[in-house]
Amino acid sequence: MVHIGSILRELGAGYRDICKLTTMYVGPAGSKALAEGMVIRQAFFDAPGPATTDISLPVLAYPGMNIEIDAFAMAEPDTDT
Repeated sequence: MVHIGSILRELGAGYRDICKLTTMYVGPAGSKALAEGMVIRQAFFDAPGPATTDISLPVLAYPGMNIEIDAFAMAEPDTDT
């Protein structure tokens, strides 16, 4: 999430501009895992935050990879230039 924030800032946006967040992770599925992940992510957003989807998978794209976060953001263009 911190890395996503860095990318957003470089583009003139912020966490408030995220509309949809999809998190794919290696680990257990279910309401307990969802709640644990939500607590972490919600710390980066004002209520109510973006739409979120969690997907538990047995493996991700690369060996040792445990989490992948896909963030979709929309921001107004900078009209001061």
